[in-house]
Amino acid sequence: MGSRVVVGPMSRVLGSWLSRATLLTGVVLVVGLLLPVESGDASRGSSAWPDPTVRFHRDGDWSSASQTRINEILDADDEWRDDTDFQPWIVTSAQDNDIMWGERPAGWSAGRCLVPTGGAFALECTKVLSGDKTVMTESDIIVNVGKSWTRNALTGIMVHELGHSGGLAHDLHGSVRCGSTDIGRWTMCPRFTMSNAEWAATLEQHDIRDMDRKY
Repeated sequence: MGSRVVVGPMSRVLGSWLSRATLLTGVVLVVGLLLPVESGDASRGSSAWPDPTVRFHRDGDWSSASQTRINEILDADDEWRDDTDFQPWIVTSAQDNDIMWGERPAGWSAGRCLVPTGGAFALECTKVLSGDKTVMTESDIIVNVGKSWTRNALTGIMVHELGHSGGLAHDLHGSVRCGSTDIGRWTMCPRFTMSNAEWAATLEQHDIRDMDRKY
């Protein structure tokens, strides 16, 4: 004779509660996948532009830069424009925001926005509104011309620097990842080598989310 299981009131209540909890968990997981989530690292940069369309001008003396290097720089803004709401444009007309080939941009006080040397690949300098430091008003990028640039490395570095220009800080985890051949090729790493700098030319998904949180 088979055994019989009797389900009492408390068991029915518990079963109903578990079913609802399972359904709610499923809804939360689905919503979590759909909503943008900042990574908690590059998004820590608190500044952003009041308008996501920002124009940069190659200023200064570029006579020592090869056309290949210039083209690699010109390729960098496409990456952000194609994949995020941040819209940087490198144009031929004069702008407040400059990209310099080994020269210091005008308009900075002494000791500020210095030309990168030694191990530095490039430097991005940001000005913010005096009354509200979260509002960006100017961004200048200086390339270290002393580097023996390998193919496509400059594109990756420029994508990285334009990330700063959009308001992103360095990734907190990047000091380990971008100095190695780890598969985590993060755009906003704080440290690169010439052999892996081109990795930054392909935006990481969390960097895309972080930028879109700003714009």
